[in-house]
Amino acid sequence: MANSHFDQKAGGLLDVGFLFQHILFECAETKNFFQGGVIMSRNYGIGTRDLGTAGRLWLQRPQSGLSYSSIATYSRSWEGGFAPFAKQNGVGRMERIDKELVNNFVKNLVKQGHSAATIKNYIAAINTVMKQANPEWKSIKPSDIGAPRRSYVRTKAPILDREPLIRAKNSLTDDREKILIDLARDFGLRKKEACLFDAKTAQKEAKSGRITISTGTKGGRVRIVPITNQRQIDTINAAARIQGKDRSMIPANMSYKDFRPTIDRVSAALKRETGQSLHSLRAAYACQRYREITGYHAPVIAGRRLADKAADYQARAQIATELGHGRTDVVAAYVGSAR
Repeated sequence: MANSHFDQKAGGLLDVGFLFQHILFECAETKNFFQGGVIMSRNYGIGTRDLGTAGRLWLQRPQSGLSYSSIATYSRSWEGGFAPFAKQNGVGRMERIDKELVNNFVKNLVKQGHSAATIKNYIAAINTVMKQANPEWKSIKPSDIGAPRRSYVRTKAPILDREPLIRAKNSLTDDREKILIDLARDFGLRKKEACLFDAKTAQKEAKSGRITISTGTKGGRVRIVPITNQRQIDTINAAARIQGKDRSMIPANMSYKDFRPTIDRVSAALKRETGQSLHSLRAAYACQRYREITGYHAPVIAGRRLADKAADYQARAQIATELGHGRTDVVAAYVGSAR
């Protein structure tokens, strides 16, 4: 019978089981970890012991598929918010991050007075980083940890003046960059919808007074956008010239992922000249349509609802359809409160 550490029959060789346990103990002491039969360094082997830096490095890997702006946004939330909180609460490595820690972080954000939208963005950053580091990470939903619900009522008016948009376009050098601004503003398109916009097909459809938005839509939802002014026709014609023989605003030799740096440059130009985002152009489109339908400025522009309730509801229902939303209450995020 073998003693505690030696197998006498094996001539004094170390017991294999004991040796294995000893290695694991030493790894734990040196803050390594054992996963899938392979011993790796902390933070899932990214090459740094610092929790904040580790998150950024995971985001910056080419395999992440994230745009430059997304990497920058998530990195700020991770390094400047979550990582310091985790360290203050005794968690200095990614392997020890769990739902409870995230829940405590959210409670701390609420105490500090952060908005529901900001908290949601922090949670998105945590999920993205952890999913990159550990594919088995189960994404945490804001509702799972009692995060406050996001308010979908716009209180800041979008910019309706075209001059700042012209300045933003003039600061760009590529026509494919410039046209994305016009497509988002004149048709209320999302980023991906504008990039994948087929202007050649739209030219043909516009003769009937409407165009179909079907590529790049959220949830694959097809929608109809009416042609109500000459500016829209001009934008379609300009987009068709830029498109040339390609199938969309994205050159034939590029994928949507390859085209993302172009989107980032457009977003940066808009932020610099207008202080708002590309998505805010959808709100500008919605506010314009609200006035065309009701005859009154949108509540977010006027400061309160001027149209009667029936007209207001009719406008919201129409705008929801044109923007590709299934519910009228979502339109408050674009035109303001219905109260």
